[in-house]
Amino acid sequence: MEYINQHSFTLSSIALVLAVGWLLARDGVSLRDLLVFGLLLGALIGSYAMVGPGPSSPLDAAQARALIGGGRAVLLELQSPY
Repeated sequence: MEYINQHSFTLSSIALVLAVGWLLARDGVSLRDLLVFGLLLGALIGSYAMVGPGPSSPLDAAQARALIGGGRAVLLELQSPY
């Protein structure tokens, strides 16, 4: 269940691509079908690139204390590794 939770976007994207590919190929493949399929793939890849997981900004405790004590507004975000 943890795998499904962590990879839900990827799994649902694969299911969507397979379903749309099957629906578009039922009556033969045309140029319009390939264009729609390509746009779907591009949208999914683009959305994953924009909001996909990535490394967080590495701050150790001393750097965080220096920022907080420096008189500047600081957004402090705590995240669980799960």
